[in-house]
Amino acid sequence: MAALALITMLGFALSRVGPTGPPPGLDPRHSLLILPFDNLRDDPVVEWLRDGSVSMLALTLAQWRDLFVVDHERLHDLLARRGHQEGDPIGLDAARHIARDAGAWTVVLGEFSQNGDSLRLAARVFDVASGNRVDAIEVAGLGAIDARPVFDALAARLLDLSGAPSNLSTSLTGATTVSLTAYRDYLDGIRALGDWKLAAADSLLSRAVDIDSSFALAHYKLSLTRGWLHGGQDSIGLQAIQRATRFAARLPEHERAMVEAYRFFLEADYDRGAAAYRTLLAKDSLDADAWYGLGDVTFHDPDLATLGPRMTESLGAFKRAIALDPGYFLAYEHLEQMYRLASRRDPDFILLPDDSVLFRRAPGRPAMDTVELARAVIRARAEGLTTARTWLAHQPGNVQAQNAVVRALSVAQAHAAALAELDRMAADPLSADRADLPFLRAQVLAAQGNLTGAARTVADAMDSIDARDFQRSELPIETVSEVLNGANLLAYSGRVKLAGRGLDLATTIGATWMPGILGSFQAGDRTLAGHLYRGHLLMSVGAPSAPLAETWRQVAERARRAPDPSRKEIAHYGWPAAVGLFLGDPKEGRSLTELEALGGGAPPPELAAFAALDRGDSAGARHLLEATAGGEVYLKRPAWLVYRDMISAEIW
Repeated sequence: MAALALITMLGFALSRVGPTGPPPGLDPRHSLLILPFDNLRDDPVVEWLRDGSVSMLALTLAQWRDLFVVDHERLHDLLARRGHQEGDPIGLDAARHIARDAGAWTVVLGEFSQNGDSLRLAARVFDVASGNRVDAIEVAGLGAIDARPVFDALAARLLDLSGAPSNLSTSLTGATTVSLTAYRDYLDGIRALGDWKLAAADSLLSRAVDIDSSFALAHYKLSLTRGWLHGGQDSIGLQAIQRATRFAARLPEHERAMVEAYRFFLEADYDRGAAAYRTLLAKDSLDADAWYGLGDVTFHDPDLATLGPRMTESLGAFKRAIALDPGYFLAYEHLEQMYRLASRRDPDFILLPDDSVLFRRAPGRPAMDTVELARAVIRARAEGLTTARTWLAHQPGNVQAQNAVVRALSVAQAHAAALAELDRMAADPLSADRADLPFLRAQVLAAQGNLTGAARTVADAMDSIDARDFQRSELPIETVSEVLNGANLLAYSGRVKLAGRGLDLATTIGATWMPGILGSFQAGDRTLAGHLYRGHLLMSVGAPSAPLAETWRQVAERARRAPDPSRKEIAHYGWPAAVGLFLGDPKEGRSLTELEALGGGAPPPELAAFAALDRGDSAGARHLLEATAGGEVYLKRPAWLVYRDMISAEIW
């Protein structure tokens, strides 16, 4: 019995340290992890080289395509998983564990010191499987002005050890920037990204590209940051990815491929974007960023014909990214969105036990058994709650992780637990001042069926709240939607004037946080997004034609003055006002005609059905309502589905 216990313990120990060596056929010197170098003299002038050493060596070594090097961002996550804080010393045993986590079989530990103008670098190279030292390398040079040539020299020695040609095609300066100041801002920017301090990252990376407008990597990281802060259509982010592409030729192959894949995504070329990420993963299946990119591009592709298979691939990609990096913030965020979609009472997406996803509205798909549908909803709710709690466990201070737990509890009908979680957050000094908490509470109360309490909660908050209370550096972008939901509750309760103030609040927050997106552009007396929200409110309360007509006039005028590519997108912001005018007088269809002429698309059959009903032709109205509208109409304007239900109630 004791022998059995000993064998079990040995088996457990072996499972913890992982395999004893690299996979067959893999040269361990072709798989490399570089850990932050130690500042031997604790010299504050060169302290930036501690993290910079990883970035500089990994980027230079990545020029040789047969060498796998763990990049700076992934190392940041690996260290966090092992509980290492910035500046903590890392011994050989810990280094070997981290290398195994990364799938690397050679690990480099190093140190640096500066004496006058001279910078000395010392690197010790170890075999991960045996722990034996493979080599010790020392280089020195004039590093007081710019340390990068000295790191180039060290990289050449490491390449020689790996059997690669040591004549580097591009120096570190050539692959990045001639400006050391810009490069240091870049390093600080990607460190801020790793800590999910997006506002700081935006500022630092913007400063880097201001100093050197040809700095491709900084443009790429800035585009990613702007996308996460303001959405994929942020004009600064789009400009940044275009400039990254323009100057990408001098980047290593992997970085060039990542720039290209992300550009395809931002340009809505989803098929080529997905193919680019799959190519990256075929070369390195441990690339968490490429897995996330694949999940992101397939998640946002609007092609309804392939929606189910794409959501299946997206779900698997996000889960793989999290398995490689348990702190991958954005992968959790997207998973939570997917689980919420599949957790609704009558969901469009069905989560099956094998993690595949079905799109219920796909043409020709048979109706699903109600019992199986109920099981699928329960499954999605359980997965959503588990994922949210896992996310919060990894990032307890992350506001979006906190909100994800509240939403997952609410979707799972555990409203009391969701409210208790909000009470806990309100009592916590670190989150008590969050301006979004009343709006999040109102959502839970509304889901519970307490609409009166939900509206009262929003109204009480509106008495003292101001757009300046909402800090982008602290709150998620979904806060804008939460405030809009609060305005909707106020309108439903009959407090129309206060609801208008709520819409104005959401508009101001959105324009402040996302100044570069189309909805934040001014059109007359308010932004395009403001006109969209106001149009919905006016239409829903049956407002007179005059304010609707003025809203539509301002949007249409802005659209007419816009160039062709953006004209139809601008026109979309006025569709609620155009539809409201039609619903007020179905004989007056000029606004809808102009909406279509501006590229806003043909009106769906619901409106033609409404016009037929107004003429007294109820049979014709029913026939039109049964017609199938194009999927793109519902995708771009999901509110049509709500109006379809309203019109159906009148017709039938």
